[in-house]
Amino acid sequence: MRLSKSMIAAAALIALTGTALAAGEATIEARKQNMKAIGGEMKAIAAVLKGESSDTASLPTRTKTIAEAAAKSKALFQEKALGGETAAKPEIWGEWDRFAAGLDAMQVETAKLAAIDPTDKAAFGAQVGVVGKICKNCHDTYKEKK
Repeated sequence: MRLSKSMIAAAALIALTGTALAAGEATIEARKQNMKAIGGEMKAIAAVLKGESSDTASLPTRTKTIAEAAAKSKALFQEKALGGETAAKPEIWGEWDRFAAGLDAMQVETAKLAAIDPTDKAAFGAQVGVVGKICKNCHDTYKEKK
């Protein structure tokens, strides 16, 4: 059987589309895991601050994890990947400069949080509040509600 040029081109296009979809899904999964890491650590920190947990020894590790994840966030959102299961709104890329500025602020403020001694409860708690507000502002604007 002899394949025509159009059949070969169509097969190549299908293969490339499948590769692009798989890459988009991998990007979405990486974003989700990164955000889940931040959210999980923030919840654990909040539990300590509310007195629901006594695991104060883990706070430096938790804040370091948050800062490291925040540092990755901007790169993870640069690719506009919306296929699959994602709560990311398309406005992220339509308002990229504003969104990126929020991620930059998150990176700066989470680094500050990681640098604070958690035994300084007032400073630590205040900085957790700053980071939480940044998260909330972004989620309110750029994350689909469930």
